[in-house]
Amino acid sequence: MNKKLSLEGTLREFSEMGGRGTPVWAVAQNDDLYYLKSGDLLTVFSDAASKKIVWQGGVDLVDTHLPYPEPNLVQAGMSLDAWRKLFSHQYPVKVTLKNPEKLVF
Repeated sequence: MNKKLSLEGTLREFSEMGGRGTPVWAVAQNDDLYYLKSGDLLTVFSDAASKKIVWQGGVDLVDTHLPYPEPNLVQAGMSLDAWRKLFSHQYPVKVTLKNPEKLVF
């Protein structure tokens, strides 16, 4: 059975437990948030109208070895600041989630 899910949404850095938890990387679509995980395919656009690609590739999250409350995962080959910038701007994205998992809150 194929569990992949393709969707359009926006990038979000999300902290569970009302901001007291470790931040995780997510894709928001309407009222749903999905974890972004290694193996997902991601295309990040500058805005919804132009469709200029800001970043594109396979997600490969590696341990940052940073202390709490910093995120413990970041895209391989990118600094935390560069990766976080994609999420702070809440860029529009197209993503194929390999094993979709909704955030429940």
